[in-house]
Amino acid sequence: MGQVLFANFLEDKRVYHLARMHWERLFAKLTEDLGLSWRAYLNTADDFDGNPIFHAYLPEINRAVRIIQADPTEAADEEDISFWLDNTWVSEHHQDVPELVLDMVHSRSAEQKGKALLTAWLASGGTQEHEVEKTLESILSN
Repeated sequence: MGQVLFANFLEDKRVYHLARMHWERLFAKLTEDLGLSWRAYLNTADDFDGNPIFHAYLPEINRAVRIIQADPTEAADEEDISFWLDNTWVSEHHQDVPELVLDMVHSRSAEQKGKALLTAWLASGGTQEHEVEKTLESILSN
């Protein structure tokens, strides 16, 4: 799995905020490179459980992203990242939108895979979800 980043984020709120800011900066860079804007869509101000550590709605492509940062002490195996596609309610549009959910123990390797998954999800705005899912699965299998 490699070295865990922000390992004690669940015990230390300062570290939790650092982890959250890390994801915000990473995501802001990805979206800036693609010319997309985003905003938070969930109310998680008082939640410090890692679910989600980060979330974003992207109006230009009508998609959402949620990143769950798992407790590293409860990691079951060497697989440090997984994903699934879901739908989530975005209140300003009064509708469900497609959502990419990443679930990971935050290591450098998981972050690199996560960035690749996020980039593929963001860049595939008009692509059918089953095609996107195949692309995302191929990223994790490499």
